[in-house]
Amino acid sequence: MPKLVYFNVQGRGQACRFLLANKGVDFEDYRITGEEWKQAKENNTYAGATGLPVLVEDDGKVLNQQHAILQYLAMKHGLAPQTAEQQYEMHWFYETGKDHDNVENAGKALFMENCTEEFLQIAVDNKTKLFDKYEARFSDGRAHVAGETVT
Repeated sequence: MPKLVYFNVQGRGQACRFLLANKGVDFEDYRITGEEWKQAKENNTYAGATGLPVLVEDDGKVLNQQHAILQYLAMKHGLAPQTAEQQYEMHWFYETGKDHDNVENAGKALFMENCTEEFLQIAVDNKTKLFDKYEARFSDGRAHVAGETVT
C-alpha cells in the first residue's frame, strides 16, 4: 500500500489525501512529527527528499514535491485532463491561484496570533480578487475546472 508522509496538518499533503480518498485508494497516511522529519532527512530515509509531502509507492519508489505528486496521482488514477484545452484550464486555475499566494504575506493572516484588522483586510481583499477571477472564468455552468470530471 502506498504511504503518504506529511505533518499532522492539512497543508501541502491534504490535496494528495483528498485525491487518494476520492479514488478509493488505500494508503498509509503517515503523520510525521517535526523531530521525526528532521531524523528522516539526516538519515536520507526518503531518498534525498528535502521537503514534504513524500509518497512512497509499493515498490519503494519515493516521490516528492506536492504538485509533482498530484500530477502523478491524477494521471495514475484517471483524474488528469484529457485534452490540451482541459490541461490549459487546469494550469490556468493553479497559476492564477499562485498569483495570489503570499501577496504582502497576507496568507499568513489566517495563522497569526494578534493579527491586525488592517493585515486581515489585506488577506480578505486578496482572496476576494482571486475568487472574483475564478467566478468570472467559471460561471459558464461547468461542474469542474477542466473537463467532465474532477481534475
